[in-house]
Amino acid sequence: MKKLNQATTIYYIYCGVTALLFIMMKTVREIYRVDIAEFNAFQIVIVGTTLEITHLLFEVPTGIIADKYSRKLSIIIGLVLIGSAILLEGLLPIFLLILGTQLFLGIGDTFTSGADEAWIADELNGENMTPVFLKGAQIGQFLSIFGTILGIIFGYHYIRLPYFISGSIFILLALFLLIFMKEINFKKEKSTLSHFHHMKQSLTLVISLIKQKKVLVFMVVITFMHGLYSEGIDRLWTPHFKYQFNLPDKDDVLWIGSISLCAMSLSIIAVQYIKKRLARTNKLDRVWLLFIINLLMVVTLFSFAMTKHFYISASLYIIFYTVRRINRPIYRAWMNEYIPSNIRATVLSSYGQLDSIGQIIGGPIIGLIAVNTSYSFGILFASILLTPVVFIYLYFIKRVIKYKEDAL
Repeated sequence: MKKLNQATTIYYIYCGVTALLFIMMKTVREIYRVDIAEFNAFQIVIVGTTLEITHLLFEVPTGIIADKYSRKLSIIIGLVLIGSAILLEGLLPIFLLILGTQLFLGIGDTFTSGADEAWIADELNGENMTPVFLKGAQIGQFLSIFGTILGIIFGYHYIRLPYFISGSIFILLALFLLIFMKEINFKKEKSTLSHFHHMKQSLTLVISLIKQKKVLVFMVVITFMHGLYSEGIDRLWTPHFKYQFNLPDKDDVLWIGSISLCAMSLSIIAVQYIKKRLARTNKLDRVWLLFIINLLMVVTLFSFAMTKHFYISASLYIIFYTVRRINRPIYRAWMNEYIPSNIRATVLSSYGQLDSIGQIIGGPIIGLIAVNTSYSFGILFASILLTPVVFIYLYFIKRVIKYKEDAL
């Protein structure tokens, strides 16, 4: 029992510290890239796209290391790479160098992704995992708010300070885990070939399932479109605020950090409420909710791009961020109802990759539009890319009403 408690304690520390460090750095990241590194709109987006490409390419190879050699080793390597990438970006604000750091950051992310959950699942023998994962997520959410506050305070005094603190503590966390993390129940995979065989088998299963259930075709398009628009807004909303309203360099961290803090806090409350309500809605109710939520996302994003009033713009972004976060659990719940449990993880993983591909394609397009026009037009175009999703939900609602759900 003592060993189990130690494992869960280490896992909770890991969840909380990594969430705090990531958000502390991200609170000032886009401001740093605009103010100090002097990125234009295309450079801002292409750096994010490089990170997404790295995630996509290295997810499986790094997963092999976690399965074949050690979950603990994979996590420690990942944390060192992440910390080094953050430190290097904070030290040298040069576009090509920062572009290179995204390779280290992306590979580091893939080394930790999945390996952390696999490690704690091994140590607990796969028993009672849901409460552990939920508590880990809640700790991460709480410390993300605290990390945003720290990012505002440190960044307000010295914009590079969140980078230095975050990067250094990531490396110290790796050292802490090297000493205190125990890997007792890990069993090595005998062959790496099974991973690539699994990828091929997964793709075959997903294609077969889509052929059987036409509703999944809608989900393919929706997932792709969400990826297509999202990279642009994620990277451009910060410089849009800065240049649209001429925020002074000294105050931009304070204002933008405060907007992020409000959006994050409201979304955490809203998502927790929605999760509790999900069990009470049927499939058609959920589609209606998704239709309304995505319509709100399009309207608020379009209005955010066009408004000239700071407080209205800030309110619109907070609303957009909140409904976007609400969209995810409802969409996942709706999707899960149509996916057989024995291949659910495989299908969801495939859809995650589809979202990444959408980001890789959409991000540079939105960035090019923004750099040749303005940040406002780039965000406006992102809202246009999301618009087809609203009509897909509307079409799907009519289809369900007309043919009932069995016709799908």
